[in-house]
Amino acid sequence: MTRAVPLLLGELLEATDLIAQYTAELNFDDFAANIEKQDAVVRRLAVIGEAVKGLPEPFRAQYPEVPWRSIAGARDILVHEYFRVDLELAWEMVQTELPELARQVRRIMTAEGLASGGAL
Repeated sequence: MTRAVPLLLGELLEATDLIAQYTAELNFDDFAANIEKQDAVVRRLAVIGEAVKGLPEPFRAQYPEVPWRSIAGARDILVHEYFRVDLELAWEMVQTELPELARQVRRIMTAEGLASGGAL
């Protein structure tokens, strides 16, 4: 494993945890009405995508249960089409996909003998 992998996994996990904090007390209508929360969430979704893109392909191949490609693709949509962010799609990612991603990353970190539970 390259030295970058633990750092990237830590960044990814930190971003999922921060998004959970940013949105903990919100429903979709609150999120849609709060540009600061939208900006924070979209920024962290981009961080997640960048971290995934930085993970070496052989490492990602060891964990095929994680939808690495779709996560990176979501980042591309958010970054390249920022002025047309689909808030419902972003909210759906936050509510359904990110909690599972965080669980998967924590399992990977445990399997790899890395510290888990937060950023490294």
